[in-house]
Amino acid sequence: MTRSCATSRAVGNWIATAPVVVVLACATASSPSAAPERVTVAPGMAYSGEWNTPLPPGVSSRPDSFRTQLMVSPGVEHIRTRAGTCPACTVEVRIRGIDTTRTFGPGTPPATGQAVAVIQNLDSRITEAYYGFRPSSYADYYFWVDKRPDADSSRITVLEVPRGAGLAVRAGRQKNLEYCHIYPPGHGHSRPDADFLEYKADCTVSANSAQSRILVASLLSSSSATGLVLWGATALRAAMTISQGGWIECNSGCCK
Repeated sequence: MTRSCATSRAVGNWIATAPVVVVLACATASSPSAAPERVTVAPGMAYSGEWNTPLPPGVSSRPDSFRTQLMVSPGVEHIRTRAGTCPACTVEVRIRGIDTTRTFGPGTPPATGQAVAVIQNLDSRITEAYYGFRPSSYADYYFWVDKRPDADSSRITVLEVPRGAGLAVRAGRQKNLEYCHIYPPGHGHSRPDADFLEYKADCTVSANSAQSRILVASLLSSSSATGLVLWGATALRAAMTISQGGWIECNSGCCK
């Protein structure tokens, strides 16, 4: 009878933890050090595709005029894996800082708006899911930083600058600029830099990173956490957040 009870408890524990293990195993089929191959953006985070945000002041609706007015400095370049719009697919995206960004921050907006990063979707067919970056044969994309019209603070807007004739520059996602990390004096790159948040250490000046850690901690506390489950939960968190917003170097730190 004792053995039967022990066996029943073991089976019960397995039933309780099996769904978690199965989910984690599906999310971590590749090596934990490799970029996940089957990923999507977190639920509700895919961009709707509506490029109807009003263009910020100073942004020309004519692609040729926009490109002519760009101030471009040699910046740090990254090629990153991002979630695609199709199920379980990814795209490679190139992102590069193109202008000095250390003169402004969330509460110290630039005197005039400026493009601070250029982004290209290197896939020939698939659209990136979070921002809606189409293949580079169709358009280049830019992060644009300027002053909010209703406050003395900075905002960041993603711009689509198409290549085809007769097409206009459009604006998509737009948000207030916020600090992600505060750097000590002298820290950072000597050239303009921009990247995506999933390739940066968790923000220390935001509650978002704390919330994601609480989610994982809650998942682990609801089961008999083992080394395997711990490793799987970390990988699941990485897979679920593989496509987040962008960040740029800014005054005294990095901003998102």
